[in-house]
Amino acid sequence: MTVLSALARLGLDPWTETAALVALSRDAARARLGLLLSKVWDVPALGRDHGTVAQELTLLLPDTPPKAAPTWQAAPLAAGRLGSGTAIWMILAILLVVAQLLFGGLFGSGE
Repeated sequence: MTVLSALARLGLDPWTETAALVALSRDAARARLGLLLSKVWDVPALGRDHGTVAQELTLLLPDTPPKAAPTWQAAPLAAGRLGSGTAIWMILAILLVVAQLLFGGLFGSGE
């Protein structure tokens, strides 16, 4: 059995729980993980040695929490202005639609 499946059996999201463990001190993470592993009753080894397993697993956690992942956002338009290339393409598209309506009828109209 893996820790991933043990946490899933407890109804916990393994990735969220791991992030919470990383944010704690090593001693607090060991205590929390030991408590969680002690609740997995169908694995005899965890029932007997959940504290030892928790101690060994918390040694694998990083010493410091990772920095927050960067959030990617679209760059805002400068003062609400479009670039000249974008404006030209928009005008051409509008002119094309107007010309089609005036001179060609609607698509599929049969005219």
